[in-house]
Amino acid sequence: MSVYLLKPLAATASLCGSTSEDTVVHTLSRIATLIYAGEGGRRTLGQVRRVQADQRLLRAVAAGDRPATKAAIEALLTEHIVRLRVSSRTGLSVDVGGPFVLAPVTAPLRLGGRTIGSMVLSIQDDEGYLRLTKRLAGLRVLMYMDPAHPRLVKNSLGPAPGTVPASGRYEYRGRSFRVFTVHARACAGADPLLVSSARSWPAPTRRR
Repeated sequence: MSVYLLKPLAATASLCGSTSEDTVVHTLSRIATLIYAGEGGRRTLGQVRRVQADQRLLRAVAAGDRPATKAAIEALLTEHIVRLRVSSRTGLSVDVGGPFVLAPVTAPLRLGGRTIGSMVLSIQDDEGYLRLTKRLAGLRVLMYMDPAHPRLVKNSLGPAPGTVPASGRYEYRGRSFRVFTVHARACAGADPLLVSSARSWPAPTRRR
């Protein structure tokens, strides 16, 4: 069976560069951006609804019971949610999950027809994004917290990468790379996250 994917030529115009190398880089940048956007888009809706319907969690939040809220959150971290923060209008705040998560989504929590608090959840962490971009686009990824004073928190390129530009050419251990950056959001309340992706150039050829 042959499967043909069609896209209007006009829809690809923004990806075209002045050289074939630029076109490849623009395309890879678009792929990396779409992967990130997908982690905070419609894919989260099922998990948001699951949390909003969890009576154990809602009762604990309404009662201001921190241990019960924490236990209820831990029970929810079994189906794709990697971090969940719950806050109530009475000052309760409980945050459980991984330290470096991406694309947080905020939603209200309601019980008995009234809003009792809110939640922030993420369905993807830094390691998951790194693996996806490597598998789908062959990218090396470096993640930095606090753009004003960049702190490297994830690195699939290699040891001691030095100063990596936000875009353009970059040399590492005798190899030439093209770099582009996706501006991401980490968990709510944290510094913005810079995701710099590098692709060796010339691109490696795949063996058949």
